[in-house]
Amino acid sequence: MQERKAEKFIKLLKSKKPEEREWAAYVLGDLKEKSALPFLLRKRNDRNHFVRAAVAYALGEIGDERALPYLGKMTQDREPFVRLTAVRALGRVKSKKAVKWLMEAVKSAKDKLIQIEAIRMLANHRVPLAKRVLMRVAIKRGDPFVQAHALRALKNFELSEEERRKIAVYALGDVESSIVRRFAYELLHTPPT
Repeated sequence: MQERKAEKFIKLLKSKKPEEREWAAYVLGDLKEKSALPFLLRKRNDRNHFVRAAVAYALGEIGDERALPYLGKMTQDREPFVRLTAVRALGRVKSKKAVKWLMEAVKSAKDKLIQIEAIRMLANHRVPLAKRVLMRVAIKRGDPFVQAHALRALKNFELSEEERRKIAVYALGDVESSIVRRFAYELLHTPPT
């Protein structure tokens, strides 16, 4: 039954109407239909940005690692909505490879919203690599809001005494930003979730 339903929506991906292509991509994602992967990948460069965002959503819901390089490229799309959706999709794919693409989004994103969302998604991947990236962002001098979100994300991890000390020294040391001090203080004084 689900296969027949998926076939119908795969055909709709070829529609001339962008709203039908968009809807089809969302439904295929909700169905988590792996057989739709090649058809969705063909639509990742659709001229309509809502369709591209729906494709990113679907790829994240399906969760197949083969889609990661495409999602990684979509984090650089010209439309912010597509970039944001692609970062969120990467956050849903539970894989070390997804963590690497999220790290790249944190480093290379030109817009703060995408960096912060990539940081939020890294917090969902409770692996040592994600923690190392978040620690680097938290103690690196840069945008205080990005730094504050990295500190907030670190609440999802067990921190050693040495890591807590680094946060205290770097984040509380000579930082002028009260928001960074507030999140660092909060992180240091609350148990991990």
